[in-house]
Amino acid sequence: MKTVLITGASRGIGNAMASYFAKQGYRVLINVRQQNQHSDALLQTIKQQGGVAELAIFDITDKLAREQYMKQCPSLDVLINNAGCLADNLLVQTPLTDWQRCMATNYEASCALFELAKPHLLKSKQGCVINMASISGVRPRAGQSAYSVTKSMLIAWTHWLAEQYPQINSFAISPGPVATDMIVNAPWYQEKNAFNRIPLRRFCQPEEIAHAAYCLATHPMIYSGENLIMDGGYTQTTQTA
Repeated sequence: MKTVLITGASRGIGNAMASYFAKQGYRVLINVRQQNQHSDALLQTIKQQGGVAELAIFDITDKLAREQYMKQCPSLDVLINNAGCLADNLLVQTPLTDWQRCMATNYEASCALFELAKPHLLKSKQGCVINMASISGVRPRAGQSAYSVTKSMLIAWTHWLAEQYPQINSFAISPGPVATDMIVNAPWYQEKNAFNRIPLRRFCQPEEIAHAAYCLATHPMIYSGENLIMDGGYTQTTQTA
């Protein structure tokens, strides 16, 4: 049985990926900083559906915690660096602490986890790392300075991984707006003009991201190192706001 570790997996995209991989026969390691009602519900649902999963409780930004966890991880075939944080603000108004928090979560933790997982991924017959980036890393938006820069770094690092470790399939996925529970319940989501900037006229569904991640991990559709943009065509338009 293949094993996948998904960081930040209790809600949203991470939750959808955990459920999807479990249904495909993977043993799923659900990473959360602290056990919570969402992680417990996800774990219970997967087990009720006949899947295999367990909680991987550690803070990905804590060097000792991630090292201790990875030491007792017997095997790993797929690493999905999904956990991330926002720090919305204009560049000149973004404090250093926000830069450091975004850097530690969105970029440095992903690099560190890969180094710890690398021995397992190299042993796997189809080792893969998937980095969840963002279209903000492709086409930076005003007010997302720290977030955009760190996601752009994640995409560039993915390209580097493919060159340095051809034995491991390395991909980035850059979603646009995704219809997670948090987004769907926002008042503006119901506005008739909410999707006007998106050629597809809808947000991407979490399950679509999960399906793409699974396809990349099991049947690579594109060259290792590529960044898969899933935004309904938004970045192909001339609009920048």
